[in-house]
Amino acid sequence: MPMPAVFSSILAAILLGIARASINALAVLATGKTPTGPPVVLREKALVQADLARAEAKVRSGRAYLFGELEVLWRNVLAGREVTLHQPALVQFAAGHTVNLMASDGSMPPGLPVTFTVTRKALEQR
Repeated sequence: MPMPAVFSSILAAILLGIARASINALAVLATGKTPTGPPVVLREKALVQADLARAEAKVRSGRAYLFGELEVLWRNVLAGREVTLHQPALVQFAAGHTVNLMASDGSMPPGLPVTFTVTRKALEQR
Protein backbone atom coordinates (compact mmCIF):
# COMPACT_ATOMS: atom_id res chain seq x y z
CA MET A 1 0.00 0.00 0.00
CA PRO A 2 1.39 3.45 -0.85
CA MET A 3 2.89 5.25 2.14
CA PRO A 4 0.62 8.36 1.98
CA ALA A 5 -2.41 6.08 2.39
CA VAL A 6 -0.69 4.29 5.28
CA PHE A 7 0.26 7.50 7.09
CA SER A 8 -3.11 9.17 6.61
CA SER A 9 -4.98 6.11 7.86
CA ILE A 10 -2.68 5.87 10.91
CA LEU A 11 -3.32 9.52 11.78
CA ALA A 12 -7.07 9.06 11.39
CA ALA A 13 -6.98 5.91 13.55
CA ILE A 14 -5.09 7.76 16.29
CA LEU A 15 -7.65 10.57 16.27
CA LEU A 16 -10.47 8.03 16.38
CA GLY A 17 -8.84 6.40 19.41
CA ILE A 18 -8.46 9.72 21.19
CA ALA A 19 -12.06 10.63 20.43
CA ARG A 20 -13.33 7.22 21.59
CA ALA A 21 -11.42 7.45 24.88
CA SER A 22 -12.71 10.98 25.42
CA ILE A 23 -16.31 10.00 24.77
CA ASN A 24 -15.99 7.08 27.18
CA ALA A 25 -14.44 9.34 29.84
CA LEU A 26 -17.17 11.93 29.38
CA ALA A 27 -19.87 9.26 29.70
CA VAL A 28 -18.35 8.05 32.97
CA LEU A 29 -17.92 11.60 34.24
CA ALA A 30 -21.51 12.53 33.34
CA THR A 31 -22.95 9.83 35.59
CA GLY A 32 -21.81 11.57 38.75
CA LYS A 33 -20.66 15.11 37.97
CA THR A 34 -22.99 17.91 39.03
CA PRO A 35 -22.18 21.25 37.38
CA THR A 36 -22.54 24.64 39.03
CA GLY A 37 -26.14 25.74 39.11
CA PRO A 38 -29.15 23.45 39.38
CA PRO A 39 -28.30 20.19 41.18
CA VAL A 40 -28.72 17.93 38.15
CA VAL A 41 -26.05 15.44 37.09
CA LEU A 42 -24.65 15.95 33.60
CA ARG A 43 -26.20 12.73 32.26
CA GLU A 44 -29.67 14.22 32.78
CA LYS A 45 -28.96 17.40 30.79
CA ALA A 46 -30.36 17.31 27.27
CA LEU A 47 -27.52 19.38 25.79
CA VAL A 48 -24.89 17.03 27.20
CA GLN A 49 -26.77 14.03 25.81
CA ALA A 50 -27.06 15.70 22.39
CA ASP A 51 -23.37 16.63 22.33
CA LEU A 52 -22.38 13.13 23.34
CA ALA A 53 -24.63 11.64 20.65
CA ARG A 54 -23.14 13.92 17.98
CA ALA A 55 -19.62 13.00 19.03
CA GLU A 56 -20.53 9.30 18.98
CA ALA A 57 -22.02 9.63 15.50
CA LYS A 58 -18.90 11.38 14.20
CA VAL A 59 -16.59 8.72 15.60
CA ARG A 60 -18.68 5.78 14.43
CA SER A 61 -19.25 7.14 10.93
CA GLY A 62 -15.60 8.09 10.46
CA ARG A 63 -14.45 4.70 11.72
CA ALA A 64 -16.89 2.80 9.50
CA TYR A 65 -15.88 4.73 6.38
CA LEU A 66 -12.14 4.47 7.00
CA PHE A 67 -12.16 0.80 8.00
CA GLY A 68 -14.48 -0.04 5.11
CA GLU A 69 -12.09 1.42 2.53
CA LEU A 70 -9.09 -0.22 4.24
CA GLU A 71 -10.89 -3.57 4.18
CA VAL A 72 -11.62 -3.34 0.45
CA LEU A 73 -7.99 -2.51 -0.28
CA TRP A 74 -6.69 -5.24 2.02
CA ARG A 75 -8.98 -7.91 0.52
CA ASN A 76 -7.70 -7.02 -2.94
CA VAL A 77 -4.11 -7.34 -1.74
CA LEU A 78 -4.80 -10.71 -0.09
CA ALA A 79 -6.49 -11.95 -3.26
CA GLY A 80 -3.36 -11.06 -5.25
CA ARG A 81 -5.10 -8.44 -7.34
CA GLU A 82 -3.17 -5.42 -8.51
CA VAL A 83 -3.70 -2.29 -6.41
CA THR A 84 -4.90 0.52 -8.63
CA LEU A 85 -4.21 4.20 -8.00
CA HIS A 86 -7.90 4.61 -7.21
CA GLN A 87 -7.93 2.26 -4.19
CA PRO A 88 -5.29 3.96 -2.01
CA ALA A 89 -6.76 7.31 -3.02
CA LEU A 90 -10.09 6.18 -1.55
CA VAL A 91 -8.29 5.20 1.68
CA GLN A 92 -6.65 8.63 1.82
CA PHE A 93 -9.98 10.31 1.13
CA ALA A 94 -11.66 8.28 3.90
CA ALA A 95 -8.81 9.15 6.29
CA GLY A 96 -9.04 12.85 5.42
CA HIS A 97 -12.79 12.78 5.84
CA THR A 98 -12.41 11.13 9.24
CA VAL A 99 -9.90 13.75 10.37
CA ASN A 100 -12.27 16.48 9.15
CA LEU A 101 -15.14 14.88 11.08
CA MET A 102 -13.08 15.01 14.24
CA ALA A 103 -12.48 18.74 13.69
CA SER A 104 -15.56 19.73 11.67
CA ASP A 105 -16.43 22.75 13.78
CA GLY A 106 -12.88 23.94 14.35
CA SER A 107 -12.46 21.77 17.42
CA MET A 108 -12.70 18.14 18.37
CA PRO A 109 -16.13 16.54 18.84
CA PRO A 110 -18.28 18.36 21.41
CA GLY A 111 -17.05 18.02 24.97
CA LEU A 112 -13.65 16.51 24.17
CA PRO A 113 -11.43 19.42 25.28
CA VAL A 114 -13.49 19.69 28.46
CA THR A 115 -13.20 15.94 28.99
CA PHE A 116 -9.43 16.00 28.67
CA THR A 117 -9.18 18.79 31.24
CA VAL A 118 -11.67 17.35 33.70
CA THR A 119 -10.28 13.80 33.39
CA ARG A 120 -6.71 14.98 33.92
CA LYS A 121 -7.76 16.96 36.99
CA ALA A 122 -9.73 14.00 38.36
CA LEU A 123 -6.73 11.71 37.91
CA GLU A 124 -4.43 14.22 39.62
CA GLN A 125 -6.76 14.30 42.64
CA ARG A 126 -6.58 10.52 43.13
